[in-house]
Amino acid sequence: MLGHAWIHRLLRAILSLHPRKPGAAWFNRRLDRFFGGRGPTLLLAPARGQWPTMVLDVSSNLQRKFYYFPRAYGRFYGNNTFRRYLDATLRPGGRFVEIGANVGFFTLLAARLVGPGGRVYAFEPEPATFAALVRSAATNGYTQVDAFQLALSNRDGELTFYRATDGTANSLVAEARGRDHRYEATLTTKVSSLDRLVASGTLDPCGLTAIKVDVEGEEANTIAGMRETLVQAGHPPLWVEVRGPKASTRAPNTFVAVRDLLTPLGYRAFQWRDGTSRPVDEGDVVARMDVLFERA
Repeated sequence: MLGHAWIHRLLRAILSLHPRKPGAAWFNRRLDRFFGGRGPTLLLAPARGQWPTMVLDVSSNLQRKFYYFPRAYGRFYGNNTFRRYLDATLRPGGRFVEIGANVGFFTLLAARLVGPGGRVYAFEPEPATFAALVRSAATNGYTQVDAFQLALSNRDGELTFYRATDGTANSLVAEARGRDHRYEATLTTKVSSLDRLVASGTLDPCGLTAIKVDVEGEEANTIAGMRETLVQAGHPPLWVEVRGPKASTRAPNTFVAVRDLLTPLGYRAFQWRDGTSRPVDEGDVVARMDVLFERA
């Protein structure tokens, strides 16, 4: 549907001037009654600030938010620590795995950094979000991106996938009783493991530069399903979003489980800040934290 395309473009021209994330999601949610559920409306979103060029479906609350506020979200994601880690780590010819890629902000950044001679493997199970990632990679001419509509865990088959109301916290993990309102719908998604994909020849582990794991509580199972690959690939660093005991009602204290899986492989936990790493202990992880696991 293109009847409202001019309205979206006009709103983008105005709202893209908004420099900060606060307020953006609230404003966008108010517009669901006007634009949500009307069927796909695909619009080109040219790069603004640090937000890359994408083709987004503005009937989706999540994608419309990024369409309207590219400068605010480009600043939010573009100035975070992981963005700086990718800039410092990926080089032309590198190979990067992103598990939980969402619409592809970091996938597209990695594709630019590794260039045509590199490879980016991106995994995103939510169908509409995955479609946005694929469209955007194609629009940018990034043939070095291999995208998979797949959740990675420690088993093969199909599992229930919980879609969060904001679209950024979708998960294989059910919420605690009384917190079910966090999810607006469920769907069934295909699930596999990184080890299985490598064994089948779907993914080549040789020369992996880095792996990012952000799967909203499923991190331990995802790591358990890639340990053979980590050894085969020469122990590449992993950037993992983990939680402490007070950080989550659906998956608290994932740091301990992830650490205990990686320690026997020689990995140690660090907090990375602009090229400097400091060791992370269990007591350091109270809430949500991005932790870099590297071979000691």
